[in-house]
Amino acid sequence: MASGESFPFTAVLGWSVSRYDMFSACRRQYFYQYYHKHDTEFGAERIARLRLLVSVPLEIGSVTHDCVAAVLNRLTREPDEPVDRARLADFVTRKAAERHRAARYAEVHYHERDAVTTEDVAAPARDAIASLVASERFSWLVERARRPEGEWIVDVEGYGETRVDGLKAYCKVDFLIPAHGKLHILDWKTGKERGERHAVQLRGYAAWASHRFGVPPERVAPVVAYLLPAYREVSVELNQYDMQDFATLVRTQTNEMYALCRDVERNLPLPKDRFPLTTVESMCSYCNYRELCGRTASRAQDGASAP
Repeated sequence: MASGESFPFTAVLGWSVSRYDMFSACRRQYFYQYYHKHDTEFGAERIARLRLLVSVPLEIGSVTHDCVAAVLNRLTREPDEPVDRARLADFVTRKAAERHRAARYAEVHYHERDAVTTEDVAAPARDAIASLVASERFSWLVERARRPEGEWIVDVEGYGETRVDGLKAYCKVDFLIPAHGKLHILDWKTGKERGERHAVQLRGYAAWASHRFGVPPERVAPVVAYLLPAYREVSVELNQYDMQDFATLVRTQTNEMYALCRDVERNLPLPKDRFPLTTVESMCSYCNYRELCGRTASRAQDGASAP
């Protein structure tokens, strides 16, 4: 089973759940994230450095994602080899240490914490991996590995580019497995449940798989697997009407983002002052660019007593 489809390059922006999330949360943050090369006030280099900041929760998710991919790849090669949980925990720790060496944490940059240690990331990542390995889903995966019904896709190549109603969209899946006549998609989460957002994400995965493999949406079974604090799954059953609604949503949200382009085809933005700051300042606590807007003081004070 091929893991991707090539599309001719176009500069026009592509919809994704994360892109529209940022657009709807704060237009100014959106400008810095996607159009920093067009900023004349602070310069692209400074903004690019802020773009590289990571947070502890995001690093936990990234380490977990990498380790789950490694476990699944091993399953395809050695389905009858039992998991050595002590060695797996050590592998997670080493993976966290590897990423930690290059990470620049927003919590440290904004003086919310004096430092972030490897163990701050490794400990919850180990818990997440242990949660998966102990789950009924993992037992199901072991059985599917022993009796494969098709090639597994672990972390689809590229950005998961697809087309939704003719519009460019990015829906990058974590894992796809053919089983029981369906394409099962599993998306691993270490953060909090976000019902509406994740439901849209699942429909995006179904759209990608349906388009890529030419199957009806009824044959795609997307699942969000929450690994922390305990394993839990949320799934959706889809039909053609659900996907029509999803396509309408993508078109509506894409047109909203197009409206802030002075040239849609070349994806050139309007001036920065057309991208206002959010009025919900509590959201600034999670923004890499908050220093550019002068909204760091309250967060630093709130974070002074954080563990």
